[in-house]
Amino acid sequence: MVKSCDRKESPAEFINSAHELEKLTMQLTLRENAIPKRYRYILGQPLCTAARDLNRNIVYANGIYVNSKDTYQARRKYQVKARLILADYFELMRLAFELLPIKTSVMDEWQALANKEQRALIGWIEADSKRYKEFI
Repeated sequence: MVKSCDRKESPAEFINSAHELEKLTMQLTLRENAIPKRYRYILGQPLCTAARDLNRNIVYANGIYVNSKDTYQARRKYQVKARLILADYFELMRLAFELLPIKTSVMDEWQALANKEQRALIGWIEADSKRYKEFI
């Protein structure tokens, strides 16, 4: 039996962590002690939208079967959009950390998941660049 700490990350971890980040963002937005109602419109809603858009772009990119320069460019376009959305998401998280009374343990979990997604996404983009270098 393999212990969870011995398990390697999946090459497609970017899909799992994007989904988990979207789910956690929704859960936090609905918690009054994390994001009070008065901040949900100006901070909670943009966080949820960014998490959803990040997840969508990753799913869209992953759904493109690369077999030509055009399909590689289409996939790359969604990957780049996902990176930009994640950068925006980090800025929104920063505001949330500075403005809201979120517990340190919750902030640490949230930050760890966002960092995991960033590493996985960058790794996927780099792997694609090597794998499809004939299309670049």
